Amino acid sequence: MNQYTSKELYNRIETLIPEIKKMLDDKKPLTEIAKHYNLCIGSLCDYLDKKGIRKKRQRKIYFSNDILEYALKKCKDGLSIASIARELNINDETLAKDLFQKYNYRSIHDGKKYCNSDYFEKINTKEKAYWLGFFSADGYVNQNNRSIEFCLKDKESVILFKEAIKSKHKISCKNEKYYRLSIKDKKMSEDLLSLNLDNNKTYNYSIPINKIPEKLMSHFLRGYFDGDAYIGINRKNIVISVTEAAKDVMLDIKDIIKEKLDVDLNIIYNGRKLYVFSVSGKKAQKILEYIYKNSNKKIRLERKYKKFKEYCRLKSTSKRRL
Repeated sequence: MNQYTSKELYNRIETLIPEIKKMLDDKKPLTEIAKHYNLCIGSLCDYLDKKGIRKKRQRKIYFSNDILEYALKKCKDGLSIASIARELNINDETLAKDLFQKYNYRSIHDGKKYCNSDYFEKINTKEKAYWLGFFSADGYVNQNNRSIEFCLKDKESVILFKEAIKSKHKISCKNEKYYRLSIKDKKMSEDLLSLNLDNNKTYNYSIPINKIPEKLMSHFLRGYFDGDAYIGINRKNIVISVTEAAKDVMLDIKDIIKEKLDVDLNIIYNGRKLYVFSVSGKKAQKILEYIYKNSNKKIRLERKYKKFKEYCRLKSTSKRRL
């Protein structure tokens, strides 16, 4: 074939463009054109593509609109293209190409793993509000590689979070103590970043109040408290204690509790770059009754909830004795 360098070859093709265009207009195949001018077919195609001279034929969509609409709905519900293709007894690669061509839909994968990338796009259910609160306390978004990480001692909570976002990713065990779910997903990470969860949330986090409906705020707080609050019983008295490095989130919690429950929280700076509030008795009970209302086992940390229920039983027993 030719003995040109790449630069020389492209320069030569440049001089032949008028003739090549004429041959293309005459419906001559590229293989014939390349052979006629003693050119490498790959280099010729590459050059014509870069210059926008060669018009690629758009592939024909293979499957019907009914199949593609059904497949798209199933994909958004969390099913993989491969599983949908198996259900319909069709080719998964062709289905993926059709979905991309018709709807510009491409499933988000980490290797071959899936999750519902749009989960945090809009906080419009109590489940989403709860998991946003929990993730705000114990999650991490890496702005550099657009990945997220959820790491806890409570394996059950990691499993429930994984189920909520329909993740197919593996939960790993860190230091035989913490359970971690790590996902590389651009869309989900960008949605979380828009909800104030950047790399510096430890010191700068504030609750995105304007993006959480008022009726869902109790679920958000429950998630946050499940992540970062101590809830326990001290001398038959229920206690809530929160310690944070971010002053703004503490002020947000204080304002929300005051507005919703007319309960005042006293936030103290402990001198070690940490802000603390602790509340007990009737005030703590009022807060817990608020955050646990309309909750269920899938959106609460059972070991903390059991402390509250234990306190309620102790209080009820004490009243009966009186």
